[in-house]
Amino acid sequence: MIRVLFVDDEPMLLQGLRRMLRSKRGDWDMAFAESGEDALAAIAASPVDIVVSDFRMPRMDGGELLGEVRRRHPDIARLVMSGFAEDEGILRTIDPAHQFLSKPCPAERLIDVVSRVAAARDALGPGEVRRFMTGLSSLPAARAAHESLAAQCAAMAPVSTVAETLAGDVALAAGAWRLTNSGFFGPSAGIPDIVRAAEALGLETLDAVLAESTIFHPLAGDGDAAHWDAANRAAVARTAVTRQFARHAGLAPQVADDAACAAMILDIGALALALMPNGPDGNAAAVTVYLATLWGFRAPIVNALSRFADTGSETGPDAAAVLHVAAGLTPNVDGSAAAGIDPSRLAAGLADAFETFRRATDAQIRMAG
Repeated sequence: MIRVLFVDDEPMLLQGLRRMLRSKRGDWDMAFAESGEDALAAIAASPVDIVVSDFRMPRMDGGELLGEVRRRHPDIARLVMSGFAEDEGILRTIDPAHQFLSKPCPAERLIDVVSRVAAARDALGPGEVRRFMTGLSSLPAARAAHESLAAQCAAMAPVSTVAETLAGDVALAAGAWRLTNSGFFGPSAGIPDIVRAAEALGLETLDAVLAESTIFHPLAGDGDAAHWDAANRAAVARTAVTRQFARHAGLAPQVADDAACAAMILDIGALALALMPNGPDGNAAAVTVYLATLWGFRAPIVNALSRFADTGSETGPDAAAVLHVAAGLTPNVDGSAAAGIDPSRLAAGLADAFETFRRATDAQIRMAG
């Protein structure tokens, strides 16, 4: 049973949460605190798995509380829930909070988010990998890409130019999607297309995030620069093939967008593991699913990543199938040959679409040669 701590300085709101979540009493061990100080004392007395905190509170606001939770208890998942997403102070919650939930938050939305985070935590299992990943604010971007983004935002460059920079770097793309999908700036819109995500955020917001948060930060030093560049090239190539195949197969635009998003962030687990002090020692696919869930990516995207990792599952006309095809046709991060396609994982209609797509692609390569 997971233990969830809800924090709000208004007792009436806590009572409302108790009533709203009555159906989860058999699944969740719930605790309630009326201040940041009380919350920290409650955690010290009895460890929790997830903290859901209000933002505006006297003495210690939600950003400060979640920052302390991350410092003292890095294994705890941290969510902020507030009706003040437009407040400048919300920028301070981007680093310590994994997701932002807008008030009023419907019961089904709150239950869905907490349940998905809890399930992802259980799947990853306890230990140093989960502790490190839960404490991770974001992934570092390639230095050149980060510098380009900063310069473009400062100069108020066209959104299309900024979107192109975001789309060329795994960490920048993941950060932008995290901001839009988790509702940090307005209600969660679930925007898997990077151009629309950039438009929704706007250059002023992106510039403020660059100045006030570490969600967009450059890779320190040059030791891993080559690996990061290779990961970005692989992600861009995989995303391009994803969109090409989705169009070829006649799939719905939403499916194509979800698949492209999953293709772009497929390697975030491997990149995150590379940041661990003792080197990568974990299941990269499981870490990818965990981070995507923790950072608020939409369920279809997380499901595509999860089913992609399950090599025994057949896929229908969905994002997981498109991701399987794209990953099987593009080189790996280390430069090794593409893994190829397992036809048994594709439903009949998609298997046929893949055959015609492969023949067309091979013909294009021969013509280019």
